[in-house]
Amino acid sequence: TTAKGIVNTPANIKEEVRKKESVYPATYLKATMSWRKKLIGGTVLEGTLHNSAPAVNFKDPVILVTWLSKTNTVIGTNRFPLNEYVAAGKTISYKLKVKAPSKISDIMVSVENATVVK
Repeated sequence: TTAKGIVNTPANIKEEVRKKESVYPATYLKATMSWRKKLIGGTVLEGTLHNSAPAVNFKDPVILVTWLSKTNTVIGTNRFPLNEYVAAGKTISYKLKVKAPSKISDIMVSVENATVVK
């Protein structure tokens, strides 16, 4: 029993965890990415997305890619929505073919947001 008189049943505990995980999806979604230039223009971004939340499934994550110069100066950023489901505790792979700014030397990647699957 909690201070508010609510019984800590497994269902109540699971619901509290779900509420916490639902507030900040980017805290639980971690992206990795590698990139390469294609022979005929364009850039291929490949990576994984891991959901470390034990109780919440996410969908439609938005990947934020930051393009960097040789001196690690930010050249630009792009958001790429992934129309995918990422189940609790699971990892998915993704591959994007994009047009990158010229003269990039490296990238940084993060998850900007995602939708909680009800």
